[in-house]
Amino acid sequence: MVPVPFSLRVSGKDLSAADTVAWTTFRLVGLLVCEANALRIQWSGTGLLDAVTGLAVRSEIVPIPPETLLVPLAQICSVQLVGGWWRPRLEMIANDLDTFRSVPGAEGAHIRFWLARRDRPLAKRVMTEVHLAARASSLLPSSGPSTALQATTPPNGAV
Repeated sequence: MVPVPFSLRVSGKDLSAADTVAWTTFRLVGLLVCEANALRIQWSGTGLLDAVTGLAVRSEIVPIPPETLLVPLAQICSVQLVGGWWRPRLEMIANDLDTFRSVPGAEGAHIRFWLARRDRPLAKRVMTEVHLAARASSLLPSSGPSTALQATTPPNGAV
């Protein structure tokens, strides 16, 4: 499968002391690849540290080394391509809070991969692959909890 380029949005860090003001901004980019039974997430980037101390101004670019996370497709319970034309992104929710813990910008079991508009078709293919893998590896029978839930719903839809 062709890798899907993405960016991660991470909040910067600010520091204000008696005679120093400093802030850090991050630029993180990566690749998302759907493999046989797993989703490979690779990312890297830079941190830009700016500081003003008295009359001195300092800027420093700090490289963030490449990292890789391999997520089994069975651990992903939801994947959606949202945002349409403006701000397209692939949003995923995992079955476990620790699944995306090492990825910057992840919020618990939820993560957003921000995409360029031209990469939406690639993201749709990844989304389809994840959905197919989830269906194929589903351990629940088709008459599982959803059937039981439907049986408890009143026939006329009233609550």
